[in-house]
Amino acid sequence: MTRTRSNVFDLGDDWAEPILWYARGVKAMKARALADPTSWRFYGGIHGFNSQLWQIDGYLSGSDQMPTSQQQATFWRQCQHGSWYFLPWHRGYLLALEANIPAAAAHVEDIKLVEMIALSIDRHAARGADVEHAQLASRQEVFRGQ
Repeated sequence: MTRTRSNVFDLGDDWAEPILWYARGVKAMKARALADPTSWRFYGGIHGFNSQLWQIDGYLSGSDQMPTSQQQATFWRQCQHGSWYFLPWHRGYLLALEANIPAAAAHVEDIKLVEMIALSIDRHAARGADVEHAQLASRQEVFRGQ
């Protein structure tokens, strides 16, 4: 089944429902510790990490617990800039991020939002063979409240 992201400009006002749940999910992810693999900053580390720049920009402080060295070696600094794999890598990266945002929003919202998120996964998921597995996992996490 083909999935298509909606154009944000076609959703209505500035805080249309899909934008609102997205913002709530991002807020929940940003509240999580850096070492949490579902946190906003952990996803940032997957793309790239420079401790000096992160400290200057306020994304890293001395009190932050870093992910384990094994997690960093496995997941961080994986972006494929400068290679033929640039576009496919970013598709997978965004698919993982987009699956995590609605699950994060479910932690901070009521059942109405949870139902909306489940429907939004269908409307906003990227396409590909692994998408169905990701969608199923996301729905299960959303409805179990994980």
